[in-house]
Amino acid sequence: MSRTVIYLLFVLSGFVGLVYEALWSRYLKLFLGHSSYGQVLTLVTFMGGIGLGSFLAAKFIKRIRNPFRAYAVIEFLAALCGLAFHFCYEALTAWFFDHAASFGSSVLLSKSVQVALCLLLTLPFATLLGMTYPILAAGMIRLSGDNGAKALPMLYFTNSLGAAAGILVTSYYFLGQFGTMGTLMVASLGN
Repeated sequence: MSRTVIYLLFVLSGFVGLVYEALWSRYLKLFLGHSSYGQVLTLVTFMGGIGLGSFLAAKFIKRIRNPFRAYAVIEFLAALCGLAFHFCYEALTAWFFDHAASFGSSVLLSKSVQVALCLLLTLPFATLLGMTYPILAAGMIRLSGDNGAKALPMLYFTNSLGAAAGILVTSYYFLGQFGTMGTLMVASLGN
């Protein structure tokens, strides 16, 4: 596989990553009842998951024989998470509202359960997304003759470029054309 193809795939990976982040914000604000809460929790979960995924990938990278294959598996798992997200969201929110009366009048308990369910829904997904850069970076270091001196900045650039395009296209085109669930399916196909 050529480096150009890898860079183009990582543009797409960044693109769909930010599509997911925008969609999570929409879903979580509906569940939490306030757009600020949804946005903050999405940002914390997305960035925390990216960090956690990078940490976990770095711990196991030496044991991975073929980082490109591992990257493809992670992207496939992310696609499955994307395809299942809406249905998991519906199941978790239905469970919460079916059991909300059992929390009594404790707003703190109720909100804590909501946040825990949001984390359960998004953190594993964000962790997968966070694993992509270190694993692909390890593959590029092994592929390049310069220890990744040129490949790693280019990977980061291409992923960031895709992310910027992803949020713009989602906000100004995908949501209007496909709706929230349709955009989620488009992002899953991108993985």
